[in-house]
Amino acid sequence: MSKKIAVLLLFSLYVIPTWGLSPYGQPVPHAPSDPGLAVPRFGEDWQTLDTAHFRIHFESQHQAFAQRLAAIAEVVYRKTSLWLEWQPASKTEVVLLDTIDASNGAATPIPYNRTFLYMTAPADGQLKGNEPWLEQVFLHEYVHLLHLDQAGGVPGVLRKIFGRQFFTFPQIFSPSWVTEGLAVYAETDHQKGFGRGQSAIYDAMMRAEVMNGVRSLTELSYHGYFGTDWPQGQVYLYGYYFFEFLAETHGEETVIRYIRNWNRNIIPWRMDARARQTTGLTGEALWDKFVDYLNNKFAPTITLLKSRQPESQSILFENGHVLANPRFAPDGNFYFYANDGRSMPEILRTNGEKTEEVDGINGFIGFDINSHGDILLTRYEVCDNTRIFADLYLQAAGDSGWRRLTECGRYARAYWSQDGRQIAAVQLDEGRTRLVLLDRDGNQTETVSEFGFGDVLGELAWSPDGKRLVAAIKRQRTGWNLELLDIESKSWKLLTQDVHLQSMPRFTPDGSAIDFIADFPIAAANEKRIHNLYRMNLSDQSLQRLTSTTTAVLDYAVTPSGNQVRLLEYTANGQRIVEHSLNPEAAGVVKPAGNSEMAEATVAAIANSTEFQPGQYRDIDSYTPWSSMRPRSWWAWLNVDGDNNDSVGFLVDGTDALGMHHWQAAPVVFLDKEELGGSLLYIFNSRLAFTYTDYIEAIRDFDDDRPDLPEVWDRERRLQMVYQQPFSSLRQSFQVNFGVAGEQITRHFVDQDDSEETLKVEDYLLGLSFTWDTTEWYLHSVSPEDGRRLILTAENYDALDDGAQEGWLAVADWREYLSIYNNHVLAVRWVEGRSDDTTFGFQLGGYVDSFADLGGPIGFGKNEYRLRGYEDGLRALRGQNIRVISTEWRMPLGEYFDGFFVPPIGLAKSSLAIFAETGTAWDDGEPETYYSSAGVEISPTILLGYDTFSLAMSFGAAYGFDNDLGGTELYLRLGLYL
Repeated sequence: MSKKIAVLLLFSLYVIPTWGLSPYGQPVPHAPSDPGLAVPRFGEDWQTLDTAHFRIHFESQHQAFAQRLAAIAEVVYRKTSLWLEWQPASKTEVVLLDTIDASNGAATPIPYNRTFLYMTAPADGQLKGNEPWLEQVFLHEYVHLLHLDQAGGVPGVLRKIFGRQFFTFPQIFSPSWVTEGLAVYAETDHQKGFGRGQSAIYDAMMRAEVMNGVRSLTELSYHGYFGTDWPQGQVYLYGYYFFEFLAETHGEETVIRYIRNWNRNIIPWRMDARARQTTGLTGEALWDKFVDYLNNKFAPTITLLKSRQPESQSILFENGHVLANPRFAPDGNFYFYANDGRSMPEILRTNGEKTEEVDGINGFIGFDINSHGDILLTRYEVCDNTRIFADLYLQAAGDSGWRRLTECGRYARAYWSQDGRQIAAVQLDEGRTRLVLLDRDGNQTETVSEFGFGDVLGELAWSPDGKRLVAAIKRQRTGWNLELLDIESKSWKLLTQDVHLQSMPRFTPDGSAIDFIADFPIAAANEKRIHNLYRMNLSDQSLQRLTSTTTAVLDYAVTPSGNQVRLLEYTANGQRIVEHSLNPEAAGVVKPAGNSEMAEATVAAIANSTEFQPGQYRDIDSYTPWSSMRPRSWWAWLNVDGDNNDSVGFLVDGTDALGMHHWQAAPVVFLDKEELGGSLLYIFNSRLAFTYTDYIEAIRDFDDDRPDLPEVWDRERRLQMVYQQPFSSLRQSFQVNFGVAGEQITRHFVDQDDSEETLKVEDYLLGLSFTWDTTEWYLHSVSPEDGRRLILTAENYDALDDGAQEGWLAVADWREYLSIYNNHVLAVRWVEGRSDDTTFGFQLGGYVDSFADLGGPIGFGKNEYRLRGYEDGLRALRGQNIRVISTEWRMPLGEYFDGFFVPPIGLAKSSLAIFAETGTAWDDGEPETYYSSAGVEISPTILLGYDTFSLAMSFGAAYGFDNDLGGTELYLRLGLYL
């Protein structure tokens, strides 16, 4: 029987991860592997709105939102397609999602132009701005599509012939900073005050980079989306400023030439040629000019800010990555969130002498502490097994555990009243926000305010008497400002009205003033805006600046005494908490609050213009997958193997806009046998998959010297089905798989007189598996950490029909991962397998686990388990039962994310593993003989084409201790990833 497993090309979208899902730009330590999480949900009433250039897909309750998007999308199309000088050949598919309480989007040009937009608007972080979220995210994602869709010359001709194949998209082979930088540059409008490129936070981030030393071209190009260096979003930051530099020093037309220059590029990654042909400089020389530009641009502000630094301040905490949510408790203890990228993110508590962990938190959003010391935590949770929503937890003073208050509540921000009896919360719903009150048990008691489309409710704080709330609110027409709410009358009063961003408002202890962060200019004669801490006196609305930072104040906590403040500041190496004296009287009045900069003006958004008429978009019908499922590309190949087994294959595939239906057809003509075969694949809703394969393999050809020997060839037909049902959370995952497979292998014996005999062998499999996974993977991890992965598999080979194999097989595969220090991991594996004597049993040996042909494509039929230091196929390592025990010490060697500019080859992470393992395979009634080995394995990840591809490699050397069967084994494993 053939050992060849048919290669099924499962669908893989080249998705550009354009916005970080985590609120602090960090990966989630335990990320559920369910591909159906936070994507379009099957069973909902999906509708499609057609416009001139888009098909917008949405759940029926989101029709008004979809119409608003349609009105924005057509304006964006006219602006951006003219600017980039490119019009897509067909309509773009747009999917609106309300499945996660985070601000995000994604775009892919393959197999067709498609973008996913999450409806939740940002209230903090880099994405916070006066521009409406829907306009910002759509413009960013659509520029990605207009950019990546471009092709001309040879790539354009190839696309006309083969369709939308990966290699016909030359722009995909740009480093990530080009892709993201262009999109951020496009979203930035200095005159309107839109986009990250004009924001005070981007100014602060790049100012920090200049003070620390600007990164090299290769560092940035290899870092990409998934490098480990701070900041995680550096491809957006540097990319934007690079295009700003091009426009200011070489003219706006050079930005477009720099992009369109690659449309005819048939040799990928020619960044030097791109730079020379558009600016006359090599890539490195152009980058040197860019570095000079940054230094000159930021030097005056850096000098001014350093001169304004407080005389005395102390650094309390800095760990190289994320700190957040500084808060003082009534007892004087100081709390904050910390994520160093090396261990579980946690809430920490310190009294100045001792710092201790309150708890490790995955999915952290924020917390608040009341006068009794109760902690109210907001965190992400998996809701209904398909969505990721924000919920509330309570840790009462003196307790160590958490009590869940809400289920799928969507409370993105929540704040205690001073007496701890009420909670004011921001609730998300269908792209809008509302202000609600809850009791201390999480029961909603009142809806205070409903906010319309385009309005966003940000951070809140209670007054000491519990009668008022102060909030940062973004109104569609006027942008972000501070407003005061009288709870009894439910009336809002403006405290500020200007072009600046205000956030984190809190009452002073006596209720007479409000502290808040704002990006006001640093001096009357200087237009540079800096996020600093301010205090507003409510009696006359006078304003005092309390801090002077060289970068940006992100959050703060005033000490209980009121004479010091702890600031959360941005730095080039991560975030830090510093403390310095607080003297409002000495600061003086810096500008009057409540000014009328925008009293008559409105935010210059599409949604505020007279042409914004969403009601005119009424071409709406029920969603159908058929219009988007047609194949968009094809591929053919000729296989000549010299064994009378030549074939011609043809591949087409398709997927619908919602991603609920994927299909692939690969018919193959076997030329020598004049037979038709191939493969078919269908995946439904990321849960149910069917595969069918029909292949021919030559075993022996006619031999003129041995006319007595017949020609021998096999026809292998396999039909497989698997259903996967995950049960996910952000702390552990559980999945049940049910699979059915059948194969028929017919061996043909053909004599030279064309007489033929056949021998048919059939096999059937019914499988059930359970996977429980609690492992974590941190930013700097080289292996799963801090948990376990248990897989239980049971297979029956005669439940469907009689076959070559009968009976049952069961395997327990337990892997335990123990973190030691600095991401060193002790990994232990124990495999126990049992089967009856009518199955083929198990085989030990080699350096990889392998599946049999029958169930391999659906994850069943694993019958070969690795035992390094011994060859695979040894009879002594075959049996109806197996046991394998392995121990590895896995250690990181380095994190580089750098390499050569030419050729574009670099190195990401590398690690070393020292292992020892032992195993035995035996039949019932036989003695158990153990075979042991030890060895070493080094695993570098090679980056190809800057950050386009990563090649995971493992070089290993193992020595088997058995004198007869063991020996030295050298091996190499490879895995290529987009």
